[in-house]
Amino acid sequence: LEKEIKRLKNKVEIESKGRINAEKALRSRFLENTNSIGYIRPIGKVSSCFPQRFGTPRQGLLAPNTRGSIQLDPSVVGVKSFDGLEGFSHVWVIFVFHENTNMHRFAKNPQKPEVDCVFPSFVKPPQGGGMRVGLFATRTPHRPN
Repeated sequence: LEKEIKRLKNKVEIESKGRINAEKALRSRFLENTNSIGYIRPIGKVSSCFPQRFGTPRQGLLAPNTRGSIQLDPSVVGVKSFDGLEGFSHVWVIFVFHENTNMHRFAKNPQKPEVDCVFPSFVKPPQGGGMRVGLFATRTPHRPN
């Protein structure tokens, strides 16, 4: 029984890695061929101490000693760009979920060719007690950008 459990766990892990690699390739291919709204040039990257979404707290206040950071590309954003920023309490960061693993949803659905995007309108957040809410009323990264 233990051998069978180990074999099945290994199979699931291999399938998961294959799915993730396929989604990364699809995302890369999609982004190469997307220019319908204009090109958005990245100016930096956000980093977190959480390498995966699993285990990431849903609220920063639940893990007060953790930190994230924003690394800006100095070839795009000059140091002088921050002059005067210390006078503000907040900074708005506009971002794109570039590692979204649901990029396959951007593909055309052959059964519904008139539908451009098949993201669900409603989702069940993990802490929502089974209640369904609108996609944009959640913090899910699985959404269209």
